[in-house]
Amino acid sequence: MRSFLVAFLGLLAGCGGIAGVCTEIGCATGLTVRLGAAPAGGYRVEAIVAGQEQRVHECAAGTTCEVLFEDFAPQQVTVRVTGGGAAREETFTPSYQVSYPNGPECGPECRNATVDFPPAA
Repeated sequence: MRSFLVAFLGLLAGCGGIAGVCTEIGCATGLTVRLGAAPAGGYRVEAIVAGQEQRVHECAAGTTCEVLFEDFAPQQVTVRVTGGGAAREETFTPSYQVSYPNGPECGPECRNATVDFPPAA
């Protein structure tokens, strides 16, 4: 067992050492929209950015919806929630947190933000 450990550590040292080893943990970039209160019945959450295709998520009646729009990290976004016979929208400038699950030298880089859509007044 000891000879195996010595050989393994020697192999690591020859390949750049432990500090040079990258794992392959993945992550997703995205924007999460968290609703303060869901409309009665089914509803739709839309993320709108000028010049881009609109992102849409349908939510079932009776669910509290927290929507992740993957591969989507706009500097500014308008969120529209439609349901219960009404539509409300609000514009946000998200603040993204950057993460490197394998370390900054290895990638990937992921950016995530959450915006809180307020309940109806």
